[in-house]
Amino acid sequence: MPALLTIPLEVRDRILAEVVSAERIASHDPDIENRVQLRDVKFKGWKAGKNIMYEKENSRITQIPTLLVNHQLHLETLAAIKRLPTKHSYVLDMMFVDERWLCPTWLSVPCLSMRVDKVYAALRTVNKGRRGRAFSGGDGSPPEIVWLFYELLERFLHVGPVGQRKEGNEEKKYKYFTIKTLDIDVITPDQSTPYLETGYGLPRLISPRDLPRKDTKADEYACGLCSLMRNRIYSLLYMGYHTAEYGTLLYERIGKIRILLDGEVEQEWDIAEELKRLTFNNSFSNVSREQRPQVFEDWKKKAHDLRVKLGLPVLAEDSTTEETKI
Repeated sequence: MPALLTIPLEVRDRILAEVVSAERIASHDPDIENRVQLRDVKFKGWKAGKNIMYEKENSRITQIPTLLVNHQLHLETLAAIKRLPTKHSYVLDMMFVDERWLCPTWLSVPCLSMRVDKVYAALRTVNKGRRGRAFSGGDGSPPEIVWLFYELLERFLHVGPVGQRKEGNEEKKYKYFTIKTLDIDVITPDQSTPYLETGYGLPRLISPRDLPRKDTKADEYACGLCSLMRNRIYSLLYMGYHTAEYGTLLYERIGKIRILLDGEVEQEWDIAEELKRLTFNNSFSNVSREQRPQVFEDWKKKAHDLRVKLGLPVLAEDSTTEETKI
């Protein structure tokens, strides 16, 4: 049987193209014991990355084995990645475990880039042990589950899809990672998933427009999660008294956000359009009332200019349709 390096180059290129485009298979076991918290950036979120459990080993090198064989295959694999049309599109699996933990796993990161075309993030419910209270809030704070997703996104936009940062890097200036399209796909859990009948707080999250497509608790649960995600993103984009400090991240780093339910789009926001029509909503409670209008206007201009600099779509001031890109 011929070895990989003895077959014609054009055949080997086809094989390597399949290797670099392949996604890892999402696990059914969150394996919490073998995961770690990565609290290595300065979070705005109140929980500072708590209860987000990352893989201990998270490297593109280990995900694409031909990078490790020898020098020749390493170079040919890099060339195959460079030719890949979706090299800057990532796939993320998010396991929401026991209504307590969020376990993210990167299934596909072909090429590390600060300018990401698309992140597809599937949200799956996995319950194995004692149920937590991720849907509870307090002291004016949103439910803990909101901080889980916000801080996962926050860390990605600071440092990318990487593992633990080296000691001493904590105070270094963060880079400007961007996402052109962020898809969050809520997956209806398996009918056998425990706790669906008593999921804390979910029934009140469902509005009449969000009624389950099927008469099952699993569909009710998925619709509740989908409604929660949609409402909280809307709240961040509203940039009100409580949310403006956190919503800035979405306006400055993301082109489009879509909420999906089992692959079907439920809600979509074009952030350039949202920024264009955004008005002052008593924004930025962290500054004095008298300063807020000017702080808002200064920030909005800064956000527009930063999007231009980072290559994200913007709308011209004298048009609702014209887009400017770099």
